[in-house]
Amino acid sequence: MVRTGIFKAAGLTTRNDSSPAEVKVDDQFVVSLEEAKAKMERLLSDRMREGKRADYNPARTLPEEDDMDQILRYDRAVQKKFDWAQQKLLESQHRRRRAQEPASISV
Repeated sequence: MVRTGIFKAAGLTTRNDSSPAEVKVDDQFVVSLEEAKAKMERLLSDRMREGKRADYNPARTLPEEDDMDQILRYDRAVQKKFDWAQQKLLESQHRRRRAQEPASISV
């Protein structure tokens, strides 16, 4: 069983290969636990630093808030001018089509 391997690796004795018969915590076991804890803390610390480093550049790709506000204002102004020009074009095309239609003759 998997649990048996864990107990044997930790230096614990087992009864009928499924549960610990007696847990003996000696100095060596405590030292190995402390080493494992230190290793896990180092790994966690390294991953945290890597995560911060990975987030550093994407966080600085956008301009500052004031600059971003100004860019958005320019974008809205350009969009309004585009919409106005598009509307004028559609009106002009509509007038041209109406002018090119043959005059209807009514009797």
